[in-house]
Amino acid sequence: MKVFLIFSLFYMQFSIARPILSQGKGIKINKLLTLYPDHQNKNLFYFYADSSEISLDKHGYPKFSLVYDSEGGFVHGAFKLSISEEMKLAIKDFRVNYPNATLTHMPILENSLEAGVSVEGSNLFANFKHADKGAPIGGETGFSGELTSRGAKLFSESLRGSNPFSLNQCITVSGLSDHLDAHISIDWRESYKELQASFKGKIWIIGLDLKGVVKKLIKKGIVKITRNGGDENDQAYIRKMAEMLIKEFLTPVTELINGSSKSKGKSFLGMKFKMKYESYKSVADIDFYLSERVNLEKKHCLLLGMESIQENYDTLVKYIKGE
Repeated sequence: MKVFLIFSLFYMQFSIARPILSQGKGIKINKLLTLYPDHQNKNLFYFYADSSEISLDKHGYPKFSLVYDSEGGFVHGAFKLSISEEMKLAIKDFRVNYPNATLTHMPILENSLEAGVSVEGSNLFANFKHADKGAPIGGETGFSGELTSRGAKLFSESLRGSNPFSLNQCITVSGLSDHLDAHISIDWRESYKELQASFKGKIWIIGLDLKGVVKKLIKKGIVKITRNGGDENDQAYIRKMAEMLIKEFLTPVTELINGSSKSKGKSFLGMKFKMKYESYKSVADIDFYLSERVNLEKKHCLLLGMESIQENYDTLVKYIKGE
């Protein structure tokens, strides 16, 4: 296949200042719009975009091209976050009741394109590149890839509406939330016994199970949390206690539940853990004061709209017949 594409990919990386949020769950305005209030500025709210689409040039033409044959192909283009008309109306309605409110998108920590599973691991692309730092709403992110024969076939067919294959733009946003402020006492030996019982012959458990263990420890008084107001079953405290159990008694299994072997920086909820047997002999009960903010990271995936490509398929997609 003698096809050569020359392109340039430019993007800017910004140092991200994480917003301090007054709550991690957000306030659900309607089915489309959830707002996250700022901790200090009562008129500042953060939100997620609800749409992703292929970028258009100044003439309204899609920034996209696909060239392929029976052995594979090359694709490149640009995409962007956007706000649907429905969300624009929801924001407009909110402003009627809160005319002084300022709405801004949550800072983007990571940015990726995914096809069901990660594009890089889906056997659709031999090579795939895109900027891993997402641009703000309306800002473009370039991408390019070398398709396998299977990928070229599926991709071209999907643009004609022949199969359900699709791409998703996934962003990870970052902020700080859940101001922890409490006096905590932990009976480590009893905590170890409860944790050991939760295995019940299992080789490993996942991090999500640890939240249930912590709730039992609190209920039985093995872990005592005296907050300066509020409920000791708050999810932020449960996460914090689970992280302490992991550090003291558990060893992470290399693989994650989603198949990735990279555990650094990932949430413990989807990870596998083994017990450190006999580790309880070296621990002592602790009594301490906890005051900190919790790092909030959320992954948000949006279907990449390709309607503009489908409308211009014959000019944007080229099949080259073999000699």
